[in-house]
Amino acid sequence: MGKTKKTTKTYIPIEVDGHIFRVNTIPRKDNRYQVSVSMNPKGKGKPYKTAYGKNELELRQNILRLINERGSRGKFETDVKYYLLEKVLPHKSSTYDSAEWIFERYFFPAFKKHNTISITADDVNKLLNGYKNSGYSMSSLKKMYDYLNSFFKYAVEKHIIISNPMDSIKRPTKKNTSSEKRKFAETDYNEKRKERDRLKIEIKKQKEEFNKKGHSEEEKKEIKNKIETLTKKLGEIQEEIKSGPRFRSQSRKYIQEEDLKCILFVLHNGYSPIVKSRTGKEYAMSKYSVNQPEVFEFMLQTGLRAGEMCGLKYSDYNPDKSEIMIETARVNTYDRDKQGKRIKKSAKDSTTKTDTDKVPNNLILNKNAEALLKKMMRDEPEEYLALGREANRGDYIVHSKHTDSEFGKPITTEGLAGRWTRVQKAALISEPLYGLHSIRHTFASYLYHSTHDFKLIARQLRHTDVQLTLNIYADLLPSGTKNYTEIDIYGTDSKESK
Repeated sequence: MGKTKKTTKTYIPIEVDGHIFRVNTIPRKDNRYQVSVSMNPKGKGKPYKTAYGKNELELRQNILRLINERGSRGKFETDVKYYLLEKVLPHKSSTYDSAEWIFERYFFPAFKKHNTISITADDVNKLLNGYKNSGYSMSSLKKMYDYLNSFFKYAVEKHIIISNPMDSIKRPTKKNTSSEKRKFAETDYNEKRKERDRLKIEIKKQKEEFNKKGHSEEEKKEIKNKIETLTKKLGEIQEEIKSGPRFRSQSRKYIQEEDLKCILFVLHNGYSPIVKSRTGKEYAMSKYSVNQPEVFEFMLQTGLRAGEMCGLKYSDYNPDKSEIMIETARVNTYDRDKQGKRIKKSAKDSTTKTDTDKVPNNLILNKNAEALLKKMMRDEPEEYLALGREANRGDYIVHSKHTDSEFGKPITTEGLAGRWTRVQKAALISEPLYGLHSIRHTFASYLYHSTHDFKLIARQLRHTDVQLTLNIYADLLPSGTKNYTEIDIYGTDSKESK
């Protein structure tokens, strides 16, 4: 009897994540190919596991899954931390803070224990749809999509996954975002906040009652149980508020003319705070002057963002060209160690990264803005201004008050917003108050009514594209008042033939 010939095995090499694997060219009976993968942390030796796949793509995916299983990389949480450190942190520390917060709040609860490779397009779509149905705003949904898309692109680049699951998911738009659901969610959010405030007041009352003398032990026990019940309920509501979408009180876009007059009056003349005495009578205190009132007028004349204003220095001013250079914005950000762990929060100058071909860093000043800047410079000590000329540091325009022992320190947007709120309250502006960004919008509206030139507005606001300016300020354009059928486009009304 002749011996049956054994089929010789032939192998082809396949590279995955820098490792070479030999794949048998002859498939199994179930038409799948197989390859052995070492599960040793060093990448060689026992123990082994087998990866299967019907085609090369499926085989690569399963090999990667096993490689990721043997090390820390491949876990969603770990990969996100590497992504933030390698891709986000080199650009801006404030962007790192924002991205970290978004991943911790929106994605870690759902994917923290998952491997990156096991997250599918269906998983992501389900999560985003859940947030959309909960009433999250379009801007929040877009941020979620963009950060997740950027992360998965990084994962593909690092060979953690083969393909990006976000490729098959559409970016959220106004058309696929329900405003009705958002309104319902906002109403629910406001009701929960009211209930939270009510519970806090009730707990405070019960604690005061508990501390009163004359209660028996049984009455004290009853009050204590009531406080515990209310505290538990308060914790549940606070958790619901924290986990759901957040709704900020909407500030008005443009400062009304009458409100602007009142604000300017307070800036020029100061104010006298109205306080109540113990008997309930109201009386005015001695007059207060606003700290650096010219700052807000300067913002009204230039349309600067709050962060840009806080980061601006006197040394950025070029008197020969009547312009200022905008290169930094002052922001609050976390100091971090090499592993990206938070150490403490501090104010820093963050470089404004813009396309200088489209958005020049220089901003031309009008005569009123330049006069305000010169006045502020005259009011500063010469030694303070010299700091900027000598060492390119220290001569911030917006700062705290100078003292005999030291110069004022630069403030952040939060500090500037506090000043702006006090000015508005002194001017008796009704709620809701105007945000700092309303100053920028007001500048744009007055500039439009003076020039009707959107290209100039885009240049002064330092927008990358005129279309962006038109999208934001389309409400300034006059609405059509004539009936279209009555409009003579070319001024050639047809005359009745005689």
